[in-house]
Parts: sequence; structure tokens; C-alpha cells
Amino acid sequence: MFMNPTARNLSSTPDWSGLRAPWIGVEKIWRMLSDLKLIDYAMVPSEWNERSAKKLYDHVAERKLYITNLATCTQPDARHLPDAVFREYLPLVYEEIKILRPNKIITFGNQVSSIFLKKTVSVSLYSGVKSELLSIHGSPYRVYPTYYPVGQGQRNIQKAARRIRAIKK
Repeated sequence: MFMNPTARNLSSTPDWSGLRAPWIGVEKIWRMLSDLKLIDYAMVPSEWNERSAKKLYDHVAERKLYITNLATCTQPDARHLPDAVFREYLPLVYEEIKILRPNKIITFGNQVSSIFLKKTVSVSLYSGVKSELLSIHGSPYRVYPTYYPVGQGQRNIQKAARRIRAIKK
């Protein structure tokens, strides 16, 4: 679970008629997922369009992954949004989780992790397989707060990858 889409995501543009999903047209996250052997990098398109995005997300689904954002509001840049904006989206993301019933939820960054878990979180205190248990609509879910690996968090990409490898096992 990431933060929210920015204008760099091609699917957030008004003229995009295809799948509206995170990270379409943004390379770094796909490289990391490939390095972690969660996806096959050959599936990442060199030229993004509605068809290639759907093909990639079909591959993601086949791998039993689900990529989402805490908030679906789009902004033109990577500036931080106030916590209140993200809190408005909690009921919607909890509904997503109720429908999907994931085995593990990885939250990226202190802000997303804190808002999602409804408590102050410092991802630096989580390593290996340390997790939190969160009840959503009466069902328990394991949540793994993790470093944010892209954008300004790119300096933490190796820390995020190390943690995801441990969680993956």
C-alpha cells in the first residue's frame, strides 16, 4: 500500500481510457518488484499504453499481488499531503481489504503505516518479519510497515527490499 498517485502516473491523466492503477508509466517500482522476484521484468512495457498496462496488471494478479494506494486523489507533484486527507480514504481502503482478504499487507512509509494502523509508526523499528495485527471488519490482518522505496524514499530502496525479502519467506 503506497500513498497516492501523482501526475507521473499515466493513468491519472484525464485522457487515459484504460485501467486506473498505481505506478503506470513509472519505472522504479517495477524494477524493485522484479529484483524481488515478485514480477517478471519482461512484462514491464517499454512503451506504456492502455493495453500494455492491462497486460502488466494481469501479470501482477497472476502473481497474487495487489498494489493499491491509501488515497486515490491525484496531485501534480510528490509533496506530502496532510494526514486528514489520507484519513478520509480509510473506509474505502478497508473495504478493498475486506473484499480481497490479503494474507499480508505491506504499508510503505511512516505516514501511510501510521494512518492505516491508526497509531504512530516509525518504519525503522520494523525489521525482519515484525508486524502489527489489525482488525478490519472483524477479520485480523498482518501489516508490515516498510520503508518507502521510491521518489524521495529511493535512498531507502535497499532497506525496503531487504524487509520485503524477509516478509516474502
